[in-house]
Amino acid sequence: MVNSCLSTWLEVLSGIAQRSILGLILFVIFINDLPDMIRSTAHIFAGDIKVYRKSSSENDWAELQADLQRLVEWYEKWQLQFNADKCKVHHLGRNNICLAYKMGDIEFQSTKVEKDLGVYVDEELKFHHHISFAVTKKTFSCLDEDTLQRLYKAFVRPHLEYGNSIWHPHYQMDKLAVEKVHRRATMLVPHMKHLSYELQLVTLL
Repeated sequence: MVNSCLSTWLEVLSGIAQRSILGLILFVIFINDLPDMIRSTAHIFAGDIKVYRKSSSENDWAELQADLQRLVEWYEKWQLQFNADKCKVHHLGRNNICLAYKMGDIEFQSTKVEKDLGVYVDEELKFHHHISFAVTKKTFSCLDEDTLQRLYKAFVRPHLEYGNSIWHPHYQMDKLAVEKVHRRATMLVPHMKHLSYELQLVTLL
């Protein structure tokens, strides 16, 4: 509704409605200029924004802090306030000087591991935490072949495959941890325990 005028009804064929369809589009249009207000790199996803830049000196820190102040000025102008209490600063790299940042009067909490679109990212980009989380997500008891297939594909594989191009393990201990999930699953079907691990995978997964 704009100025008491209602849009016509339209059948929505896909997606998940959140209160309104048009409202989401209008919100994206409303915040579309936000990245242009700062000098650092900014990425927007739905109602979240990530601002980042390479920081190797206090001058870089000052520039990023100035960008945060520009965001404050943006939301004061358009009356769309950020939830600064939920904002965090994530320092990446071993030589990062790890200075503090704030928005207005609120200083951001520093975090060593942060969940970003379902993937846990640590300060060294090693993804040990994410892999540990993914491989311990679900457990089942003794099952028959058909039930195991359904449960495993619905509840286990999505956690092992989501974002895999980002966190794909390159450390041996992480590879073994992921593989252990498959081995444990194949052993849940009693009549298949005599088969080799490779044949169990072909049959079940």
